[in-house]
Amino acid sequence: MKYYLSLILLFGITQFFGQNSCFIYNRWGAIIWENHNHEIGWDGKDANGFDITQGTYTWKIILKSPYSDNRKAYVGHLNLLR
Repeated sequence: MKYYLSLILLFGITQFFGQNSCFIYNRWGAIIWENHNHEIGWDGKDANGFDITQGTYTWKIILKSPYSDNRKAYVGHLNLLR
């Protein structure tokens, strides 16, 4: 069974915003996954489609207001368990 990281925050908030970006970083700060569509979740794979190892990863969501050019970033951590 696959579990997808379709963040509740991402799904619940970004549908009301014009543009959004979601990034997953490894412990060294390198982007391992990037997305600009709130309907697509992360499946625990890197950009090349390979499973990443279990551990703690950082996520960042950037939301853009549909009414202006203002952007707001939210950052957190997730633990990937296999």
